[in-house]
Amino acid sequence: MLLERIYDEDLAQASYFIGSQAKGEAIVVDPRRDPSLTITTSLSTWLTIACTASMKSWRRIASSTRA
Repeated sequence: MLLERIYDEDLAQASYFIGSQAKGEAIVVDPRRDPSLTITTSLSTWLTIACTASMKSWRRIASSTRA
């Protein structure tokens, strides 16, 4: 398991690169507007970005599943 925090000082925005070395795949949560650092992280860790997700979509799903 790999967890990498990618922080943009200018926008005060954090994104997260979460990967599985066993599967060779990663997910990017709240990806940056400029994908260059995320792509560099993917290449340096030998992990393929399988998908991206935003916290907005997670909040929407969580609120719709509450009883």
